[in-house]
Amino acid sequence: MERQDLNDSRGSEDRRPRVLFVDDDPIVCRSVARCLERLGFSVMVVSSGSTALDVIAGESFDAVVTDLYMPEMSGADLIGRLIDRDPTMRSRIVLMSGDLHGEDTRALIAQTGCRTVSKPFQLADLALAVRAAAAGGAAVRQ
Repeated sequence: MERQDLNDSRGSEDRRPRVLFVDDDPIVCRSVARCLERLGFSVMVVSSGSTALDVIAGESFDAVVTDLYMPEMSGADLIGRLIDRDPTMRSRIVLMSGDLHGEDTRALIAQTGCRTVSKPFQLADLALAVRAAAAGGAAVRQ
């Protein structure tokens, strides 16, 4: 699954926050995107960092949720490129990983200030982080 827009409601009067969800596992993408959609988000899923960069070049999102470990381009590389393109993205990124306590990951989080969600995660924790990222508020640590 390369790209799938599960609920594009840009024309809706009650605009739903647009979320780009980046993960190389299609099962995770489908299940998490459906759950976020039910919670009021408009979700597009992509399976790679390079596709995420292509999509973001032509569309806007309120939040970007990315896995840390992916083939081709890591979540760390994606985050770096997103922030290089647009420093305001820093407050709208959520990093998902089962390795939030590793030295490199801690350094990435300290450098970028991005929100985090530890895998495996509770949907409520992910939704909280995505809502905060979409609102662009201060970083929330999970």
